[in-house]
Amino acid sequence: WQRTDGFVSAPVGEGTVILHLDSGRYYSFDDSALAIWDLLDVPQSLSALVDRLTGKYDVPPGDCESDTAKFLSELAAKGLIHPAT
Repeated sequence: WQRTDGFVSAPVGEGTVILHLDSGRYYSFDDSALAIWDLLDVPQSLSALVDRLTGKYDVPPGDCESDTAKFLSELAAKGLIHPAT
């Protein structure tokens, strides 16, 4: 997975706000969502994301994988990420 082009982001408090320029919609990420977004600065596979996140958070790998896959699906549906080529 990788980020799409066409967004701007800015830190706000302990999180980040992202403006998707094509849709004009704002999104706010904090904690684990922000960690995933930051990791997607370069293309990442689901398994690589899970490895990095389970090293940072005390979460079972299976739970992390299903939650991360769901979040990636939501980001893709909003046009913020796409499969890496």
